[in-house]
Amino acid sequence: MNICFHKFWPGFLEGTNPNTVHFFIELFKRVFDTLIVVSDYNNADVLCENACGVHDSLIYKKKWKYSILVTGESVVRSEFSEHYNSFDVFLSGLKPDIKRVKFPVFISYLYCNDKMKPIAYVPPKMVCAIISNPCGTVRNKFLDKLEQKTHVYYGGNYRNNIGYCIGGDYNSNELIDFIRQHKFVITMENSEEDYYITEKICNGLFAGIIPVYWGSPNVCEYFNRDRFLHLTSENEIDNIIDKMMNMNDETYLKMVHSTILVNTNNIDPIVEDIKNILIV
Repeated sequence: MNICFHKFWPGFLEGTNPNTVHFFIELFKRVFDTLIVVSDYNNADVLCENACGVHDSLIYKKKWKYSILVTGESVVRSEFSEHYNSFDVFLSGLKPDIKRVKFPVFISYLYCNDKMKPIAYVPPKMVCAIISNPCGTVRNKFLDKLEQKTHVYYGGNYRNNIGYCIGGDYNSNELIDFIRQHKFVITMENSEEDYYITEKICNGLFAGIIPVYWGSPNVCEYFNRDRFLHLTSENEIDNIIDKMMNMNDETYLKMVHSTILVNTNNIDPIVEDIKNILIV
């Protein structure tokens, strides 16, 4: 089956981005039970398009056998929201419905970057954060309180206090090595959606340390609740910070060596949901 992948991020097709087309090739191979060929617009039977605006969408350009819309963002951009009904299936972090399939984007990221290994020692520094978006209200409130208890090393554009921004891509060796110097890393999402779970928590796990997470209320469907600290509401901020400040070395090392994933096969549920919508 020939599939046209349209409007995805740079390096997606070339395999140079940490999140590549290889996950979607495997996904659709299982959905359609056939060989998947990445094709151009003219020769494709199926359209798989990233939801990043309608000005150059291919959905209306020809009749597609199947059309799949994908977003790794927490919301659909306003200019696209009225058009997504033109697609057969919508993969997103939003609540599933008759057309929407729950697709926490970390699943494709993890498929392309499976390198989780716990550290064997307690890192020398307490906590770090690598943040570019300044608009995370809950995250900022948490950080304000955390800074009253301990020094936070900021390696991103936002609140940077290390004198430079961590280089490389968003899972670069520089980034992972920086995180690994700390006991905890703040891996909170920009917003709270049902299944909006990004690469942030994975990067903490790639570094082998303890992520501190806020975002999807359903994150424990995928990640072992004993392997990270989960801020479930603003009322729990003080409690989570106390756990960080008072955790002894034995508890810390036990936590980082806990099982990470609830289920190592997170592709097949997506496959089944797509099949049920398309009646493949």
